Amino acid sequence: MNYKLVALDLDGTLLNDDHKISKSTSEYIKILRQKGIIFTIITGRMYCSARMIAEQLGIENDFLICYNGALIRKGEDIISHIYLEKDISEELINNIKEDLLIFISDRLYVRAKTPNTEEYTDRSKVFANSFLSMDYHGDKITKLIIIPSKDFLEYEKKMKYKFGKKAYITHSTNRFLEIMNPSVSKANALKRYCEYFHIPLEQTISFGDGMNDIEMLKESGLGIAMENSWEVVKKSADDITLSNNEDGVYHYLKNIFG
Repeated sequence: MNYKLVALDLDGTLLNDDHKISKSTSEYIKILRQKGIIFTIITGRMYCSARMIAEQLGIENDFLICYNGALIRKGEDIISHIYLEKDISEELINNIKEDLLIFISDRLYVRAKTPNTEEYTDRSKVFANSFLSMDYHGDKITKLIIIPSKDFLEYEKKMKYKFGKKAYITHSTNRFLEIMNPSVSKANALKRYCEYFHIPLEQTISFGDGMNDIEMLKESGLGIAMENSWEVVKKSADDITLSNNEDGVYHYLKNIFG
């Protein structure tokens, strides 16, 4: 197959556990880009955080897909931005007692800084602003992240039961429960991206490790799960590569493109 586009998840996939890209991976991606292969980042991260990673690959001014597909942006140009419904975000913000991360206009807000919220900001290298109220900040919320204090999977199950048809609820790690508009997914964003470039989905390769990657792995021409993925993610993929700490992306791309 003549693959033309490679979609890369970040945490647990392109990035190792220290949240860094290996030199061999970044250099090989640059070589493939010179040969005409298109690379895009598809991540749950916010744009400013994803852009810092993109700069290391030389694609910071190309299309970046953030917030699990809620935002597609090319440099300063916003291609699409899908917000949470106002009533859902308002209900969650007013009633959720757990630590909450609120994403508005590519800025992160918290009701209070806690060890949980600081874990996220340290990992993503972003600053947390103080959230005051819906009236003060407006209603254009891109994403919410809930950090349950215990029983993550049980909490996720209850949230999906209550909001499953009103919101897209997923996670990349069993620490952060992500909530977006129900039309959002990495798979849907990849489809829009391919339509823009007139690239058949069959000519795409995607790499991922989290639950939020499953749809993308299934939809792309070749979906590759990392060895460190959950078993359900591996079962959804076409193939499995080495872990994110073993340069899994690099080795699989090397095997495909030589």
